[in-house]
Amino acid sequence: MTIEPDTLTRSSFNFSFEASAPRFGAGDIGFFDAQRIAALQAEAMKRLAGPRTAYLESVAIGAHPFVRKAGAHAIEVRLRDIPVDSVQAQYAWIVFDFNGRVLDSSTF
Repeated sequence: MTIEPDTLTRSSFNFSFEASAPRFGAGDIGFFDAQRIAALQAEAMKRLAGPRTAYLESVAIGAHPFVRKAGAHAIEVRLRDIPVDSVQAQYAWIVFDFNGRVLDSSTF
């Protein structure tokens, strides 16, 4: 899903380890606005990057393949350590539930 100031676009590529993974309805994310997204991104930067520079790789909403605690109500914020996505990049991620609680993370 791509979130921009005026649009929300579903990704054309969707990967899941299991077709029966938990799902959520559009009404479940009605609270999810630009302010909430920015707060989760800032929290991810603070927790994962610390004083180093990091770059936003993606924000994913829905069931997480490794962190199943939230079911479909998971939000993953993924960062990388260099400006351009490449094989040299290192990645870190943090998974929140829809209430903003941290469920799990992986650092650089």
